Amino acid sequence: MAPSHLTRRSLFRMGAGAAAGLLVPRVAVAAQSEPAVPHRSFVQSVANVSSGRMRRSVADMLMTTARECVRDASGWTVPSPIYGDMYVRDSFWVAAALERLDVSSGIVGHFGLAVRESPDGRCPTFLRHAPRPPLESVRFDESTLMFVLHSYVLARMDGRVDHGTLGIAYQHIARQMYGGAFVTWGEYRTERSEEIGCYHYWIDTYRPNGRPLPSPEVMAYTQGLAAVALQCLLRMRVPGVDPPLVALAEQAYVGMRSPVDSWALPQRAGSSNLDVSALVGEALSLYWFDRSLLGRERVSATIHRFARSHHVDGAFLGFKVLTGHEGNLRPASEFIVDVSNPPGYYHNGGSWFLYDALALYAAGRHGLAGAELLLADRLASEIRYEVASHEYLSTSVDALGKGEPRRIGYGWNAFVVRLFAV
Repeated sequence: MAPSHLTRRSLFRMGAGAAAGLLVPRVAVAAQSEPAVPHRSFVQSVANVSSGRMRRSVADMLMTTARECVRDASGWTVPSPIYGDMYVRDSFWVAAALERLDVSSGIVGHFGLAVRESPDGRCPTFLRHAPRPPLESVRFDESTLMFVLHSYVLARMDGRVDHGTLGIAYQHIARQMYGGAFVTWGEYRTERSEEIGCYHYWIDTYRPNGRPLPSPEVMAYTQGLAAVALQCLLRMRVPGVDPPLVALAEQAYVGMRSPVDSWALPQRAGSSNLDVSALVGEALSLYWFDRSLLGRERVSATIHRFARSHHVDGAFLGFKVLTGHEGNLRPASEFIVDVSNPPGYYHNGGSWFLYDALALYAAGRHGLAGAELLLADRLASEIRYEVASHEYLSTSVDALGKGEPRRIGYGWNAFVVRLFAV
């Protein structure tokens, strides 16, 4: 359930962003449709504009990296060598890339136990080898959605999924939804005072209102995941899932609008910011179900608003992950962990391979001109200076196109292979 001191009424007292997200827009929404371009055709279009040797080099490196992130026979999977904890979001992408029944069964088993032991059915953000879960492992973010997506990956391989555990997870997700909108609360606890207002989703160092205040938000990234996760629950035939709620979640996703643009998908309800990961729900729906949630026009408008970064020779480096509507980076006051977030680094405008690729995949499946060229350039960008999977690439002129040495070996980028290979 929602934090005890944050009631439904308080949501509307806490700012236009939250209120706008919880009132599902009463606007005409695009009908769900089949994409214009089949997956195989998009893969071929990428092959037509890129070197086979380069693609194989990237694919081999990424899959090797993913395998190295799986640490033991139980499926314990870390994001990269600098991490010891198992994050539900990172392990999902690694498992979806590897498509190994033993790995997926292990990961789902670890997190499923945590869901069953949770007092409210919430999946933790990460697991740690420790007698008691640390306070920071329990957030109101997208983690329970990611557990459902994990389970769907397992089900696609004919693995055993536990409908009872998924039913518990569904009830938690349903309690986190208001009129179809999936609300993240981020950190609100006084014990974590320096993080209050952050930790809504994977861009966890971002503080939407720039002040350490609780901030219920509807993020486009999490809304898209909610629409897909609920559809996964239906397809896995989990008892008790309410089909109208699935439809409401999809409507809330496609209905998100910024105050200054009726077409480009905003980072969050009530904001004009842009976030490249906003298109993840669309991309997954296309990849798994051959079904568009947003429609061609919304995807096109969103892709064309993303701020692009280029290498000194003019080649596409990648998108800046989070910006204002005009492509401007966000002020330092909106981030914690200053050392990681100078302009053009990490969450403050860095280029994240996985999210760039998912956004371009969505564009390519809709037949948007040039999507395959940009994806080919982004593949080359990842290995331009070293053949390694980077957590992110800098878009700052002082380290343009380079990653932090300590952050190489990042596992979740391996899912990109599924987007350019059959």
